[in-house]
Amino acid sequence: MDRIRQTMDSICNTVHNKDSLLILCDAAMSKAMQEAWLILEKRHMIERMFIIAGANVPCVSAALRYKDQIASDGELSQVLLAEGRSGLTPIGI
Repeated sequence: MDRIRQTMDSICNTVHNKDSLLILCDAAMSKAMQEAWLILEKRHMIERMFIIAGANVPCVSAALRYKDQIASDGELSQVLLAEGRSGLTPIGI
């Protein structure tokens, strides 16, 4: 958990006042996410973040591809959710 705290502190140090924080995680209530949340709360950055839980590879790829092209957090989240859904593959159905 120390590594997670150090990483989050480092990330927070590079975020500008006008920036939003997009957090992609596999499980919203994992111990790692809880630690990250505490750091963001301590730094008064909670209101500037949005979380997409259950992120998959297409979702993360889209986040990297579109992060500088889409200005609105709401629009970006819709694109990421759509990309994530497109990466779901039913097996054995």
